[in-house]
Amino acid sequence: MIIPLVQYGYTYLKRSMVSGQYHDPQGIFYGGQSLQPSIYQLMTFVTQERPDLFYGDPFATTTTHNDDETNDVDEQQPKIDSLLPPSVVWIDVHSGLGPFGKDSLHCEVAVSQQQQRQDDDDNNNDDDDETAKDESIDIPSIFPTAYRSTIAFGSAHDPTDAFSGYDLASGSMTLMLKEMWESKVSQQQKQQDQQHQDQQSSPPSGLFVVQEFGTLPGILVGRSLILDNMYYQQLLRQANVDDDTDRMGPIKLSYRSPWLRHAFYPQSTEWRQSVIQRGVSVV
Repeated sequence: MIIPLVQYGYTYLKRSMVSGQYHDPQGIFYGGQSLQPSIYQLMTFVTQERPDLFYGDPFATTTTHNDDETNDVDEQQPKIDSLLPPSVVWIDVHSGLGPFGKDSLHCEVAVSQQQQRQDDDDNNNDDDDETAKDESIDIPSIFPTAYRSTIAFGSAHDPTDAFSGYDLASGSMTLMLKEMWESKVSQQQKQQDQQHQDQQSSPPSGLFVVQEFGTLPGILVGRSLILDNMYYQQLLRQANVDDDTDRMGPIKLSYRSPWLRHAFYPQSTEWRQSVIQRGVSVV
């Protein structure tokens, strides 16, 4: 690890790790060949068990009174706003990278296709302000002033940033949920336009945030991941099981990494207090 660090630098080494790979099942950050159970459970919860939290309530109705004297029955009509998903703030909390006990935020603002076209049209018509679109979404202003002054908003290109090196990474859970929500908003906005052309409601907004709390220096976090993977693969070899067999189930359940807890969950009261306080500030 020292040789590539000296030869290529920290950001390039980090990028090669966090971008993932699909050619070596025994290597770190192997992407796998199927959806993992934890991801499947989350997707099931969001789309099937509690879709109202993420997609809105398609069965919400409002009562309209029928003024016809021959028919006193009130009619139940779908609420205009119920046709659209609710506004969403999704915070995905991580630990590992960045200053000790301090958090960095990487924010993705979700917009529907209709809103995107409207923003593009507004910017094209605004000859005096070329940055109108960027200024319309002032992410830092969302958070409290005192908190905002002590936080880093993520950049994939700043070598000192917690999110440096992630510019080639794809397939994150946060991005997948953002794209799902945007697709649902666009789909239901079309339905709203078709059914209620004379009544329009403003499109919902979505903010999808990765909150990363720093623990150890990044190079030590990477070292912990490498050592952990080596140890885990050694356990599999000793048990003479393949990563795709059912026999490794008990090993997965009983496995406890001697490195990852230290790297991602420091045994420090100061760190834990900072995480709680700053986490509450974001919410």
